[in-house]
Amino acid sequence: MATDDFFRARLDGMVDPCRGLKHAYSAALIAVWATWRMGAMTLFGGLIDAQFAQQRRPLLTPS
Repeated sequence: MATDDFFRARLDGMVDPCRGLKHAYSAALIAVWATWRMGAMTLFGGLIDAQFAQQRRPLLTPS
């Protein structure tokens, strides 16, 4: 029963050899998600501001 041995070894305090790699992948995934989120919010915020700026632009009259 290899599965039973694996779980018993984990309960006995054996450290998962892939633990550091899992943390690195998790940190990289969070960094990519946060970067994408900030970029998307900046892009959409800029587009919305540009749209409102077009509407608020005063009419120019020749003097």
